[in-house]
Amino acid sequence: MTGRVLWYVHDHGRGHLDRARAVIPLLDAPVVVAAAPRVAADADRFLEGAVIALPADVGNETALTVGPWHHAPAGAAVRARSLAMADAVRAHDCTTAVVDVSMEATVLCRLLGLRVITLRQSGRRNDAAHRTGLASADRVWVPQHRDLERHVDDADGRWTFTGPFSRFDGARVPDADIDCWRPGVGIRRAVIVVGAGGTAFPTRSWHAGTVPHGWDVVIVGHRRRWAGERVTSIGQLESLLPLLRAADLVITAAGWGSIADSVAAGVEHLVVVPEDRPFDEQHVRATALEAAALAVRSERWPLPSELDSIEQQAARLDRASWSRFHDGHGAQRAADLIDEVHAA
Repeated sequence: MTGRVLWYVHDHGRGHLDRARAVIPLLDAPVVVAAAPRVAADADRFLEGAVIALPADVGNETALTVGPWHHAPAGAAVRARSLAMADAVRAHDCTTAVVDVSMEATVLCRLLGLRVITLRQSGRRNDAAHRTGLASADRVWVPQHRDLERHVDDADGRWTFTGPFSRFDGARVPDADIDCWRPGVGIRRAVIVVGAGGTAFPTRSWHAGTVPHGWDVVIVGHRRRWAGERVTSIGQLESLLPLLRAADLVITAAGWGSIADSVAAGVEHLVVVPEDRPFDEQHVRATALEAAALAVRSERWPLPSELDSIEQQAARLDRASWSRFHDGHGAQRAADLIDEVHAA
């Protein structure tokens, strides 16, 4: 099939754009990215090709969503976004859509006559909106290993489990870039990755607390920055890979992207903290990783005084077990899936 691929990027958290950054450069098909303004600005920085900034779909309307949808209230905001997507399809001659993620956008693209690949994240997604959206897609893309999604019982021949992946898969980092993050002799580096989609991270405890002797901690992704004696919060960090490579222990929210980046960096001692997300996404993912002995699951963010004990738990993990679940080729499998659908 001729034409372009419309790639819709959801605006909650960073994982949706990270997936696009990993897969789009591997595609043969030309791509147009559509996203809310903040995400579109980042996409324009990191990706080649056209980027469409969609209007926000949350306005001042008080109408409630009616029907089997997550967010579809009558009003100008949703109408403007839907029309903008239709305009993008027409203006760029799009014939295929990749939707990451929205069941409403999936159905809209279906009704616009596009071939649709929709992404299914972890979690309990057997509600009416998901059933409708997933049933409307030509292919359902699950960016996870099948054995880590054992609770899914509605998969059919349209579903493809590509396995997880990271834009850091296969990346090389100069030793000097890693060394600049290593603490002094006899000091271990702990890295805490706070997710962008909201967090229960105990900021006050880490800002005022004292870590055990022999540790130096860097917190990434938190909105608040500070430089303490042995705990530093540095905010967002685009070049995260050297820091992860220098880590003796990584504690991260159980988001798809943060975990995949940690695995791609070769982190040996990994602790995941499930944050509250719709459909229990992070709780389901963390449970699967714990059951497969791939990570230590912590029901809450550890406190500074607990670093030694949590590290001892993580030290029992065998990092080699990840090779079965994250083999570094997930992004290419996803690109092959999209090119196959687009060429049909």
